[in-house]
Amino acid sequence: MNEISHEKRRELLEMIASNNNGHEVNYVGFNRFVLREPKIEKAISGEEVFIYEDILFDDNGNRIHLSNVYNSIFAFRCGIAVVCKRYGFNIVNGRSSMIRKYGIINVMGTDILPCEYDSIKVSADCYIEISKSDKKKWTYAKDIIDGSFDWERAIEV
Repeated sequence: MNEISHEKRRELLEMIASNNNGHEVNYVGFNRFVLREPKIEKAISGEEVFIYEDILFDDNGNRIHLSNVYNSIFAFRCGIAVVCKRYGFNIVNGRSSMIRKYGIINVMGTDILPCEYDSIKVSADCYIEISKSDKKKWTYAKDIIDGSFDWERAIEV
């Protein structure tokens, strides 16, 4: 996949933002863009909480259909991007808390690892560290992409 020029990237950032109420748009690599659409959610305590819903766009400015709603889509690396879902919002004594779960999508926006992990870190050399229930394991991006990753058989860090 050839990288688009900086000029085309700038044009697409402006176009996507102007077509979507001027909301924040970021380039996230692999010719993909993320629109950060603000939303209001109700916290468990009843107060309203401001969050984002991230929407993925391609290099023509077309929205890429996602099978899930994500509050964060991070930069693509090795052909994949870490995504995050937030829920269980609560506000106690003026402090907010929430549950965050992470997963992975590919450049087409397809879920390839569900949002059930406590953290996911993808390094530049495509090494991936995944945490769940106080355990850390590792794999490579190719194992996630080709579907061969198995949490139970993955190597513990």
